[in-house]
Amino acid sequence: MSGVVWTRSSGIGVILLGLSATVNVLLAVKVKELRADTAAVRAHLTLKPGESVPFLDIATEEGSRVRVDPERSPIPTVVYTFDRDCGWCSRNWPAIREVVVQTRGRYHVIGLSLSALDPRRHRSPRDFPGPIYQGPSDATRRAYGLGATPQTIVIAPSGRVLAVWRGAYVGAVAKEIEAFFNVRLAGM
Repeated sequence: MSGVVWTRSSGIGVILLGLSATVNVLLAVKVKELRADTAAVRAHLTLKPGESVPFLDIATEEGSRVRVDPERSPIPTVVYTFDRDCGWCSRNWPAIREVVVQTRGRYHVIGLSLSALDPRRHRSPRDFPGPIYQGPSDATRRAYGLGATPQTIVIAPSGRVLAVWRGAYVGAVAKEIEAFFNVRLAGM
């Protein structure tokens, strides 16, 4: 009778293969659960039009803590968030400058760096034609869903969110920005 000869090493190999398959199935289930959890957290943290937001607890470029309250502005406030090491943020500077210049008097636009500003490393904020702030408090980060950059948030004088865009002003986002603000953006 010819057959398969089982040796001790082949038996161990079969056991290890079975364990590996079991671990892979368990890991796949865990990844699926984590993806669902991440989606739920992102949905909860995503700021939506119509929601009310509090004042921004942020710092000036020099580091002094200030309170910027959109409800104290007679015109809508635009919060443009960026990060000094964000490539898309750097690429988006000409477009946000266009928005600031073309909407002057209709919107109060502020730049908000989510990281500490270092003038020696990051030139772009000095080119921004409006006030620049940094260091949002944890409460501000949570209330505004800050994290991804660049991000643009428009807040009415009532404190209600009018619009939110995540990402640079390219493609569909560029078209939405142009339509919302009634501006013309130069090609990026």
